[in-house]
Amino acid sequence: MIKNRKRLMNWPVLCLILSFLVLPGFYQYAEEKPGEKNAGDSAAPDSSLVKVYYFHTTYRCASCMKIEELTTASVNTNFQEELKNGVLTFDLINVDKEEYKHFVKDYKLYTKSVVLSKVVKGKEVEWKNLDKVWLLLRSPEKFKEYIKTETRAFLEGLKGKKS
Repeated sequence: MIKNRKRLMNWPVLCLILSFLVLPGFYQYAEEKPGEKNAGDSAAPDSSLVKVYYFHTTYRCASCMKIEELTTASVNTNFQEELKNGVLTFDLINVDKEEYKHFVKDYKLYTKSVVLSKVVKGKEVEWKNLDKVWLLLRSPEKFKEYIKTETRAFLEGLKGKKS
């Protein structure tokens, strides 16, 4: 009987310890990221720019988090000047939020995705889903190079259309 009583007394302690270990992991998925606050804002009518979007849902696996991490690293490392000048934007968008659900249909999204959008004179003229991110996920350097190359191509195409 005393052994059972000791076991019963350990359950609350064990549950408390587990809650401290597990709950912080759940909150990281529900947190709003800094780039999400202005995500999806319309461009000024006379502006021309390239938008890089990372579309995700509230709950994400380790691979989804890695896509965000590598995309962020590639964009922030390779396009500092473009980000500063406003010719390139990078937004993290949670498509589970009501105001962003339209992106699923707009870009035919079926999973977490990186999408490039070319905006000329305030209107989107071209977009591309960078679907190879899932294939390159286990090769971080190739992944970042893919993001860099595709984004650079969109920026180069913008030069000819800018007015």
